[in-house]
Amino acid sequence: KGVRPHGLRITGDGRLMAPLFSPDGALSSLQYIDAEGGKLYHPGGATGAKFWSVGVIEGGDLIYVAEGFATAATIHEVTGKPCIVAYSASNLVPVTGSVTEAYPNARVVIVADNDASGVGQRYGEQASARHGARLLVIPILGDAYVYRVAGHELAACLNPLTDYWLIPAD
Repeated sequence: KGVRPHGLRITGDGRLMAPLFSPDGALSSLQYIDAEGGKLYHPGGATGAKFWSVGVIEGGDLIYVAEGFATAATIHEVTGKPCIVAYSASNLVPVTGSVTEAYPNARVVIVADNDASGVGQRYGEQASARHGARLLVIPILGDAYVYRVAGHELAACLNPLTDYWLIPAD
């Protein structure tokens, strides 16, 4: 997708391998991503409440949380800030909880996908309400990666020091 690998490995058959870690740092599973974007988890691995950080969390002043790897990588590349990969919309709630617990003084910003179904926004709202994180829903259908590729200014959209927090248009 045009983002840097940020430590991902490549399998012998050309798939990307993305790690999922528990809050204590133990490797719990792997996600395999094929050339068409298809995603499968390693059989038998735990995925619920598991995550990975694109970028190093140093001091935890600002931490983003996003659904997928390409989205998290895009956010990190644009901001230079760490972005946690939750791997799915339903994982936003427990992963945001782990992040806010581990870094209680950090500004945590959930960057939810703008899905036609509303799934990303709904789970983002739940995670925000439960854990006190800020919520940004990408203003066009898609995710932060799609927003950037479409030519929009992602850095301005992500800047938590402005009032540019968006809700999708009806």
